[in-house]
Amino acid sequence: HQLTIYLVCCRESASWDVVLALDYKDLQRRIISSIVTSCGSGLAMLDS
Repeated sequence: HQLTIYLVCCRESASWDVVLALDYKDLQRRIISSIVTSCGSGLAMLDS
């Protein structure tokens, strides 16, 4: 993704708190994605 590449380039010159915030946002996005996937799988199991 173009945005990801941009963020990686920025991280090298960013201050530590900005890097921490970006890492937190990325982790949060992955956690939410995992929860949504789990809920979808659970609903699919109930339907079958």
